[in-house]
Amino acid sequence: MQNCKESRREPSLSIRKPGEESALSFVTSDGQPYSAHQAERYERYQQVMALHEQGMKTKEIAKRVGLGVRTIQRWLTHGEYVETNYHHQHRSRFDAYEAYVMRRWDEGCHNIQQLWREITALGYPHSDQALRRHLEALREKKPGDLPETSCFDHFSAKKAM
Repeated sequence: MQNCKESRREPSLSIRKPGEESALSFVTSDGQPYSAHQAERYERYQQVMALHEQGMKTKEIAKRVGLGVRTIQRWLTHGEYVETNYHHQHRSRFDAYEAYVMRRWDEGCHNIQQLWREITALGYPHSDQALRRHLEALREKKPGDLPETSCFDHFSAKKAM
């Protein structure tokens, strides 16, 4: 296990650019992986477009494919497939850096300032306080990383009598 001072190396995290496939695994409201959900949705889109080209009416397409009429109308009006995000929990800008921070945390670097400097070099746009808020939950999940409580913490004057 390395400590923060020993591991002052260039961070290696690839940030996803718009249009690239995400390496992060997000889950939709129905529990499917994000990419599988979008693949299924894209297949439906292709079916809708093929049925429309055959001259089928919007209501018939909606019934056959199992989507709402309004969705079919929106797809036909737009003319191209657009991925949707409204089925997902809100994602923060920290999500792109979470894997890196978690790896460094597991390596033993619990210095928030050091972690913040490293991810800022990668493009993290927020303050060290924002990072601190994200890591509060991590500290709660890993009680073994925090100092052990003293045996005297459990005694009080009232209990001593």
